[in-house]
Amino acid sequence: MPHTNFVIADCSNGLRFVSNKFIQYPLAGLYDSQGRYTEAEPLYIKALELRQRLPLDEHPSIASSYNNLAGLYDSQGRYTEAEPLYIKALEIAERSLGVNHPNTIIFRENLQFLRDNRQS
Repeated sequence: MPHTNFVIADCSNGLRFVSNKFIQYPLAGLYDSQGRYTEAEPLYIKALELRQRLPLDEHPSIASSYNNLAGLYDSQGRYTEAEPLYIKALEIAERSLGVNHPNTIIFRENLQFLRDNRQS
């Protein structure tokens, strides 16, 4: 069941499993694309925190959350914060999706792009 769509909503009376739509935080992506990084960051962090509570430690959505937050930091030039998140995303994706999965390849390319641009 590596691709089971368990998602957690933060509720005042504890955790509750809900549809995957509620954890995607599309608003974070919108803010990020508009350069509104201070507004996007807490949403990406919250998505990661919620996904880390999933019953499956190596769920691919956790890798996506690490990658999204890393991308935000990368776009701000916060490379030392971005790199370990890209690495974590890649490690999870390789284990949960396989090394040739399209998302794994994207995460690997993101990490390589960061490393290449830091050296330039």
